[in-house]
Amino acid sequence: MNQQNTETQSASDDEISLTEIIEFFAENLKDILLCALIGMVIGACYFFINASYVNTVAFRNDAQIDIPLLKKLIQELPIYAKQQEIKDDLYKNISNEKYWKENLKPTFYMSKDDAKEFQIDKVELGSTISNFKLTYKGKDKSKNQIDTEEVFNFFKNTFIKIKTKELLQKYKTEIQIGQLGLDKKNTEIQNEIDYLKSKAKNLEELKIKFPNNQNTNLNQVLDPKDSASKYLPLSTQLIAIYSELNNLNEQLKRSQDGKDALDVKEKFLFEFENINKETKSEAEKLKKLFQIFSDSLMALEKTNSYKLSAVLAYRSLLTDVNNILSADKLGFETIDSSSDYATKPISILIGAFSGLMFGIFFAFALKIVKKYKEEKRK
Repeated sequence: MNQQNTETQSASDDEISLTEIIEFFAENLKDILLCALIGMVIGACYFFINASYVNTVAFRNDAQIDIPLLKKLIQELPIYAKQQEIKDDLYKNISNEKYWKENLKPTFYMSKDDAKEFQIDKVELGSTISNFKLTYKGKDKSKNQIDTEEVFNFFKNTFIKIKTKELLQKYKTEIQIGQLGLDKKNTEIQNEIDYLKSKAKNLEELKIKFPNNQNTNLNQVLDPKDSASKYLPLSTQLIAIYSELNNLNEQLKRSQDGKDALDVKEKFLFEFENINKETKSEAEKLKKLFQIFSDSLMALEKTNSYKLSAVLAYRSLLTDVNNILSADKLGFETIDSSSDYATKPISILIGAFSGLMFGIFFAFALKIVKKYKEEKRK
């Protein structure tokens, strides 16, 4: 019985009552609040010392950047940033692919909720970008605005570089493939012309030897390459051959139209290489080339003997160049710009909470030390 009472008394001593907890906080309230206040001050200092600003630039997608091109840009932008002659913190920050993935955000024409309401497929939704938001973070508010504009201009210029590089490669490929195709076609036509001329010469000689074989049926349609044509009158065969020769010569002239288009593109590549030695900015190069080829087109159209194929080639090239320059002129027009704290005041709350917990722990430790000293005196 005594043993049971002893165990009950021991368990009661081990339990902490609500009254004791209240008494603990009441006795150490000043110490706990003081530690919480110190933690809040430390958190506030951290906030103001490490506070940074996020500047956001929103721009329309008039350059018609789609998802595949956006992925390519995110991969290429860090590479071009590393190649910059300026090696400051800004270009170090943007030379990381992670920066562009986190800070270059596309906005689609429809939200997911709208797409769900109108039952639009996600693939179709994701293929059309209306605008972009580009953000950059820095500690100095005014400097961060300048840096954000610098990143924005770098994005524009890099986009123009990539598109210009693609255009040059496109023209080089078209020239190579087109020239091979024209050479093959012209060779085939020329071989056919040589064959028909040789055949016509032989028939003319036969016509002299056999003057009685002069009957001609002008209403008869004849293929001079048909093996059965040799049984027809010589004059009929000659008419068919000369008619076919005229047709082949016309084909050779028409093939020159394709050559005119290739010549315009070759001229563009040649002029680009010359300007490349003088100007570094891709946009400036394209503007100069646009002016050169615009003047060439106007001069060509004023002549009475210009070829339509050459005019169309000039117009197509100017359209390609103008599409790229839209990024520099209208495609990346800023429509919104704002700054905000990147470091939220939550750091103050975290500091206060940390100080509060430290104060409780500190008061509890003091109580244990005090109790230990009292027991030691007894």
